[in-house]
Amino acid sequence: MGRLNTEFHYSDYLRLDVLLNAQFPESSRSDREVHDETLFIISHQVHELWFKEILYELKSVLDLFSSMPLDGRKLGSITSRLNRLLAIHKIINRQIEVLETISPLDFLELRDFLLSGSVFESCQFREIELRLGLATRVPAEALNRFRPEEREVLLKAREEKTLFEAVDDWLANMPFRYLEGAEFWPRYRSIVRDMLENDRRMAQKNRFLAGWDRQGQLGRLENARYRFDALFKPEEYELLRDEGVFQFRRAAVLSALFILLYRDESPLQAPFGVLKTLMDIDDQLIAWRINRSLFDQHMLGNKIGLGGRITHDYIREMMEEKRIFRDLFSLSTFLVPYSALPELSQKLKQNLDVHFCHRSNG
Repeated sequence: MGRLNTEFHYSDYLRLDVLLNAQFPESSRSDREVHDETLFIISHQVHELWFKEILYELKSVLDLFSSMPLDGRKLGSITSRLNRLLAIHKIINRQIEVLETISPLDFLELRDFLLSGSVFESCQFREIELRLGLATRVPAEALNRFRPEEREVLLKAREEKTLFEAVDDWLANMPFRYLEGAEFWPRYRSIVRDMLENDRRMAQKNRFLAGWDRQGQLGRLENARYRFDALFKPEEYELLRDEGVFQFRRAAVLSALFILLYRDESPLQAPFGVLKTLMDIDDQLIAWRINRSLFDQHMLGNKIGLGGRITHDYIREMMEEKRIFRDLFSLSTFLVPYSALPELSQKLKQNLDVHFCHRSNG
């Protein structure tokens, strides 16, 4: 109410006097000011503003995940905020189109002024990566390039619970882990084995596949069969997890698989929404890295890029390591048509209803 009796303008609320005067082109200090540097600065400042909002939403999602079990209302809030993150990532990906209006020759005029101007040097971007779940893949010494106060923020984030860990806990504690002794999993395993065997026979008989192509496809099918069987063999699963083939705990993977298979069941629609949005966010992050890679390659070829590295080679090499929810994507190999799915028992449907729906009313 205090503001109603005082003059308070739009520009005051947004602090535009600070925001619009925060662009200081380095080239203006030289005898050859570069016209495109202002665009470069504003584009990256916009990135940083969106990064700030992403961190704000991401921390709120982590707070919601911290209070298990998750009822329908919490799942709704999580899905809503994850969708907001997804929308922001889509906007960030589109911003590369503005930078692409700079020609390669004009960009070379900028390069000497921008050795520390890569978005990969952004403290907020690194914090987003850490809080999403890349902490175990980022050694502490990799943070030495940041200023001391930034490094302190990143080291703190590195030690806190990540979204990956929160989702792993959520999935691992679902009731589906109790289904292993029931009839469901044996029936489902038989269906998937038949599907993979049918694919193997088709690959062997396909006269359009050359020798190496056929062997490659058969090898991938054999690998899929081995990974699928490991889902039901705890010791083998842990061996594969130690090798990095799987990342989630086994119970979490089985829960995610069950949700993906029966996503149209009313109690599973909200959990599926969470998993689908996580995968979409992961895709957007990978797409952003690809876009940055193509931008740098278009601008610099194999020259040393911003931040002192041949950036597009670095991104291509790191691409798979940067996918956070890899297990969710790999499960599509084991999906079967609706018509082939085992019908859920009434008891199991009631169990799902109690776990996901009735808690919303409690």
